[in-house]
Amino acid sequence: MILRRHRRPGVAAVPLLSALLFAARAHAAVLLYPGTAPPCDETLQGCIDGAQPGDVIQITTELPIGESLEIPRSLTLTSANGVVATIGAGPAASIIVGGEPEGDALSVTLSHLNFNNAQLSILLNDVSSDGTPHRVEVSDCALTHAVPANASAGIDVELRAPASIVVRHNRITTTGRPVSVFSRHSGSGEVAVTILGNVITASDPGFSSSGIALDLQSPNASSGPVAVDILSNVIHNVAGCNCNNDRGIPASGIIVDAGAATRATVDIINNTLHQAKAIVVRSPPLTARLTVHIFNNIVSAAEADPIDFPNLVDQLQIQYGFNDLVKPVGQITRCRGYCDPDAVTLNINPQYIGPANGNFRLRDQSPVIGQGLNGPPGGLPSVDADGNMRVAGGVVDLGAYEWGSSPPTASTTTTTSVTFLTTSTSSTTSTSIFPERCDNPVPTFDSVECRLRMTSRMVEREIEPGTPQDRLLTALTKAQTSMEEARELVRIGEAQRSKAAIRRAIKALRAFSARLRSRQVRRAIEKGLHTTLTALARELRADLSALRRG
Repeated sequence: MILRRHRRPGVAAVPLLSALLFAARAHAAVLLYPGTAPPCDETLQGCIDGAQPGDVIQITTELPIGESLEIPRSLTLTSANGVVATIGAGPAASIIVGGEPEGDALSVTLSHLNFNNAQLSILLNDVSSDGTPHRVEVSDCALTHAVPANASAGIDVELRAPASIVVRHNRITTTGRPVSVFSRHSGSGEVAVTILGNVITASDPGFSSSGIALDLQSPNASSGPVAVDILSNVIHNVAGCNCNNDRGIPASGIIVDAGAATRATVDIINNTLHQAKAIVVRSPPLTARLTVHIFNNIVSAAEADPIDFPNLVDQLQIQYGFNDLVKPVGQITRCRGYCDPDAVTLNINPQYIGPANGNFRLRDQSPVIGQGLNGPPGGLPSVDADGNMRVAGGVVDLGAYEWGSSPPTASTTTTTSVTFLTTSTSSTTSTSIFPERCDNPVPTFDSVECRLRMTSRMVEREIEPGTPQDRLLTALTKAQTSMEEARELVRIGEAQRSKAAIRRAIKALRAFSARLRSRQVRRAIEKGLHTTLTALARELRADLSALRRG
């Protein structure tokens, strides 16, 4: 059972309300950019300016769009099916999402976009006319820049009005602070920020500040509460600048700072931090009230103490436990009175699959599998960093990834030749349905990586643990690691090296197919499953060859 919080229904309710409002607007439309008719026949900014509240703009070109953008009204900006749209070319682009003064609540969704050499600012300064919270979601995007400044930001959130902000399943590679949240609102409404399932790292370690930085301020005691969820994120190779911000706070993996009159709750649950220094909580002033929950995290290669708490004060409450803090034997965790002496704290190698390549998924023998707390204060995240269900084996794992998990039940199946996969044993029949994002008429990195993960899940579920399963999973893991490397090489413009990485993925899939043909594996698995896996491997090789040619 996946446990969810009940203290803040607004986090789920606001997106649903926005969706219902959009459905009710008769003038909502889907606009294609570039188009042949106004407002989308010239620039993307012109298309945005001409859109009506609630419209959806789908980008149909993969040619880089060299524009800085301002989005002052409610809309959805996304890539058309089969397209990965890129915004930003040349000098650093600026994308600003801003509230509408004295207007309706702003509701903006940015999804499935590549923000290249760009900075995204979410600036909400004005309360909506009826007091409804603004809503902004950034999901399934890649955002990069290499601005040579410690104070730069990747996604910079500044809130001076009640709002619900969701930053979900993005790959963020920047200097400065990849994710920065500043809140200072004087109204009675709530600020709710969810940072879920992102992979966060530095483009230049020398200019890398904190991975996720929270600066939560309130001007007076009547200000509404602030709630921030930091869930299932991977934060690695950040905080290399050895610098402080303008408030004297040192760079680290996650930093929580609260100012005067703030009433804030921060949940830091099921994250993986590697070479990211520490999880830092700063002491709030006497007039503030700050509660922080820190559970089920992994902090490895931290250089010093993986956590940094202030001296015990009444205005700060920290609940902490079931974390893996990897540090030298004998080094004491300085909880300064905040850690429950009975809380479980591990100090063991989590056994990542490939940390050198940025793969922080757990190996099948990882000692942190099933070592978490299913009911931490604030609740578990709904999914892991891959978008899979958070609890797979009855007890939650530590860190951002859930070993052996699968996506939430999909309502649709893919339209490829393997559309509905069923394997039978002597006593049960199990069904695997690939999620819609795995399917694409034109192969993409997303579709191939999705099917590789799903094939691995199938092997894990349908084949008994042992040598045959291990050999198959090893080949699939090599293919996945090579594809992640190829994607990164494309991002930085290394096309030839990317093709070489794709060749390595094809080679790994050939090894997978060869192992399927071996007598040992054929004896270990049911005939129907063998046929399905063989077909999947053949299709994946064909798609990889098409990607390499492209």
